[in-house]
Amino acid sequence: MSGHYKSCPDPADCWCRVRSYISLICLTFAIAGAQILGGFISESIAVFSDALHTATHNMTYIAALIAALMIQFGRIHPETADNKVFLFCILFLTGMVVVIVYEAIGRLYEAEMLIIPGWPVFLSGIVGATGNLFERKILREMPEAFKDHAHEALSFHALSDFLGSVGVVVGGIIIIVTEKTIVDPIVSLGIACIIVLGIIHLVHHKYYAHKKTSAS
Repeated sequence: MSGHYKSCPDPADCWCRVRSYISLICLTFAIAGAQILGGFISESIAVFSDALHTATHNMTYIAALIAALMIQFGRIHPETADNKVFLFCILFLTGMVVVIVYEAIGRLYEAEMLIIPGWPVFLSGIVGATGNLFERKILREMPEAFKDHAHEALSFHALSDFLGSVGVVVGGIIIIVTEKTIVDPIVSLGIACIIVLGIIHLVHHKYYAHKKTSAS
């Protein structure tokens, strides 16, 4: 049974999706905790932005877990759950963009006065990127039957979080080498741009798929 846990007895009574979301919640909770610690040590808005991204991702996994449990107990139709979790992901992503942009713009005006150590930024980015790769692995290995629009939104969230963490790593290296702290808010704005592009792609893809299905 491709994508199922070895202990899954029967796809008709499968709890693999629930177990996967529990694993993802634990993983993102650990990543966010490490990044928040790195943010406090470095006082980097880029690290805090990445931590916020991970924390909101954790919330979307919790929503997906609740939906999966309701599906399992027959309390909600899978398509309804898909739509609700997808909308929840989009709203969280949008709210996160607003917060990141607001904080980053504020930091741009005081960047030259900031003292941000590069090593905590770099290490926080490494932790985030490594954790995000494990997220992507868990999501990719889920059974095909569970890969709906909500799953696509969650997968993008993990990918954008990974790209954001890579940006934090690069920003940390630049700060270590040049001591230019203005890199920090610029990286945060870059993370926000990646998220916005992803939101547009996800909404367009879901609308196009729904329109195509309706036409057929």
